[in-house]
Amino acid sequence: MKTIVLLILVCATTMALHVHADAYRWVDDKGNVHFGDRPPDKSAAEDISAQIDQQNVDESSATTNKLLEQQDRRDAAIKTEQNQLNARGGNQQEQRRKACKEARRQLKILKGRVVFFDNDGREIEVTEKERDAQAASLEQLVAARCD
Repeated sequence: MKTIVLLILVCATTMALHVHADAYRWVDDKGNVHFGDRPPDKSAAEDISAQIDQQNVDESSATTNKLLEQQDRRDAAIKTEQNQLNARGGNQQEQRRKACKEARRQLKILKGRVVFFDNDGREIEVTEKERDAQAASLEQLVAARCD
Protein backbone atom coordinates (compact mmCIF):
# COMPACT_ATOMS: atom_id res chain seq x y z
CA MET A 1 0.00 0.00 0.00
CA LYS A 2 2.77 2.41 0.94
CA THR A 3 4.62 1.54 -2.27
CA ILE A 4 1.62 2.52 -4.37
CA VAL A 5 1.18 5.79 -2.51
CA LEU A 6 4.90 6.53 -2.88
CA LEU A 7 4.73 5.81 -6.62
CA ILE A 8 1.77 8.19 -6.96
CA LEU A 9 3.71 10.81 -5.02
CA VAL A 10 6.72 10.52 -7.32
CA CYS A 11 4.53 10.72 -10.45
CA ALA A 12 2.64 13.73 -9.13
CA THR A 13 5.85 15.53 -8.25
CA THR A 14 7.31 14.83 -11.69
CA MET A 15 4.14 16.10 -13.39
CA ALA A 16 4.15 19.22 -11.24
CA LEU A 17 7.68 20.03 -12.39
CA HIS A 18 6.63 19.88 -16.05
CA VAL A 19 3.52 22.02 -15.57
CA HIS A 20 5.44 25.23 -14.89
CA ALA A 21 6.01 27.15 -18.11
CA ASP A 22 7.10 30.64 -18.97
CA ALA A 23 4.55 33.08 -20.38
CA TYR A 24 5.35 35.81 -22.85
CA ARG A 25 3.45 38.74 -24.33
CA TRP A 26 4.33 40.42 -27.59
CA VAL A 27 2.86 42.66 -30.24
CA ASP A 28 3.28 41.72 -33.91
CA ASP A 29 3.83 44.08 -36.89
CA LYS A 30 0.09 44.54 -37.35
CA GLY A 31 -0.43 45.63 -33.72
CA ASN A 32 -2.04 42.36 -32.57
CA VAL A 33 -1.19 41.25 -29.02
CA HIS A 34 -0.09 37.65 -28.65
CA PHE A 35 0.54 35.43 -25.63
CA GLY A 36 2.51 32.20 -25.61
CA ASP A 37 5.08 30.05 -23.92
CA ARG A 38 7.60 30.60 -26.76
CA PRO A 39 8.02 34.07 -28.24
CA PRO A 40 8.96 34.51 -31.87
CA ASP A 41 11.75 36.91 -30.89
CA LYS A 42 12.94 37.29 -27.31
CA SER A 43 13.90 40.91 -27.71
CA ALA A 44 10.36 41.82 -28.80
CA ALA A 45 8.60 39.71 -26.15
CA GLU A 46 7.90 40.60 -22.53
CA ASP A 47 8.19 37.84 -19.89
CA ILE A 48 4.94 37.99 -17.90
CA SER A 49 5.34 34.69 -15.99
CA ALA A 50 5.60 36.42 -12.61
CA GLN A 51 2.40 38.40 -13.22
CA ILE A 52 0.20 35.39 -13.93
CA ASP A 53 -1.41 33.33 -11.17
CA GLN A 54 -0.79 29.66 -11.58
CA GLN A 55 -3.83 27.76 -12.83
CA ASN A 56 -4.52 24.03 -12.61
CA VAL A 57 -1.54 23.43 -10.35
CA ASP A 58 -1.21 19.86 -9.21
CA GLU A 59 -1.06 19.88 -5.41
CA SER A 60 -1.41 16.13 -5.09
CA SER A 61 2.10 15.74 -3.69
CA ALA A 62 1.16 17.83 -0.65
CA THR A 63 -2.08 15.89 -0.28
CA THR A 64 -0.22 12.61 -0.68
CA ASN A 65 2.27 13.63 2.01
CA LYS A 66 -0.60 14.44 4.37
CA LEU A 67 -2.21 11.07 3.64
CA LEU A 68 1.08 9.26 4.25
CA GLU A 69 1.52 11.06 7.57
CA GLN A 70 -2.04 10.14 8.58
CA GLN A 71 -1.42 6.51 7.63
CA ASP A 72 1.80 6.48 9.67
CA ARG A 73 -0.05 7.90 12.69
CA ARG A 74 -2.81 5.27 12.31
CA ASP A 75 -0.21 2.49 12.02
CA ALA A 76 1.57 3.75 15.15
CA ALA A 77 -1.72 3.95 17.07
CA ILE A 78 -2.67 0.41 16.03
CA LYS A 79 0.77 -0.90 17.03
CA THR A 80 0.53 0.84 20.42
CA GLU A 81 -2.94 -0.61 21.00
CA GLN A 82 -1.75 -4.11 20.07
CA ASN A 83 1.22 -3.80 22.44
CA GLN A 84 -1.10 -2.74 25.25
CA LEU A 85 -3.45 -5.65 24.56
CA ASN A 86 -0.52 -8.08 24.48
CA ALA A 87 0.78 -6.70 27.78
CA ARG A 88 -2.64 -7.04 29.41
CA GLY A 89 -3.09 -10.52 27.96
CA GLY A 90 0.33 -11.57 29.27
CA ASN A 91 -0.59 -10.32 32.73
CA GLN A 92 -3.89 -12.22 32.66
CA GLN A 93 -2.11 -15.37 31.51
CA GLU A 94 0.36 -15.04 34.38
CA GLN A 95 -2.47 -14.63 36.89
CA ARG A 96 -4.25 -17.63 35.42
CA ARG A 97 -1.06 -19.71 35.58
CA LYS A 98 -0.58 -18.82 39.26
CA ALA A 99 -4.23 -19.58 40.08
CA CYS A 100 -3.99 -22.97 38.36
CA LYS A 101 -0.78 -23.79 40.22
CA GLU A 102 -2.47 -22.99 43.52
CA ALA A 103 -5.59 -25.01 42.60
CA ARG A 104 -3.44 -28.03 41.71
CA ARG A 105 -1.58 -27.70 45.02
CA GLN A 106 -4.87 -27.56 46.94
CA LEU A 107 -6.17 -30.57 45.00
CA LYS A 108 -3.05 -32.58 45.80
CA ILE A 109 -3.46 -31.73 49.47
CA LEU A 110 -7.15 -32.70 49.45
CA LYS A 111 -6.47 -36.04 47.79
CA GLY A 112 -3.76 -36.95 50.29
CA ARG A 113 -3.98 -37.43 54.04
CA VAL A 114 -5.76 -34.33 55.19
CA VAL A 115 -6.07 -32.67 58.56
CA PHE A 116 -8.02 -29.40 58.73
CA PHE A 117 -7.32 -26.73 61.31
CA ASP A 118 -9.35 -23.70 62.26
CA ASN A 119 -7.94 -20.18 62.77
CA ASP A 120 -7.04 -21.00 66.37
CA GLY A 121 -4.99 -24.02 65.28
CA ARG A 122 -7.47 -26.61 66.52
CA GLU A 123 -8.11 -29.70 64.41
CA ILE A 124 -11.46 -29.75 62.59
CA GLU A 125 -13.27 -32.97 61.89
CA VAL A 126 -14.16 -33.27 58.19
CA THR A 127 -16.04 -36.25 56.88
CA GLU A 128 -14.76 -38.17 53.90
CA LYS A 129 -17.87 -37.10 52.01
CA GLU A 130 -17.15 -33.37 52.62
CA ARG A 131 -13.52 -33.87 51.62
CA ASP A 132 -14.52 -35.68 48.40
CA ALA A 133 -17.00 -32.89 47.57
CA GLN A 134 -14.30 -30.22 47.97
CA ALA A 135 -11.87 -32.30 45.87
CA ALA A 136 -14.48 -32.83 43.13
CA SER A 137 -15.21 -29.10 43.07
CA LEU A 138 -11.51 -28.28 42.70
CA GLU A 139 -11.08 -30.95 40.00
CA GLN A 140 -13.86 -29.34 37.97
CA LEU A 141 -12.29 -25.91 38.43
CA VAL A 142 -8.86 -27.16 37.29
CA ALA A 143 -10.35 -29.03 34.31
CA ALA A 144 -12.39 -26.03 33.20
CA ARG A 145 -9.80 -23.29 33.60
CA CYS A 146 -6.33 -24.82 33.48
CA ASP A 147 -4.33 -26.39 30.70
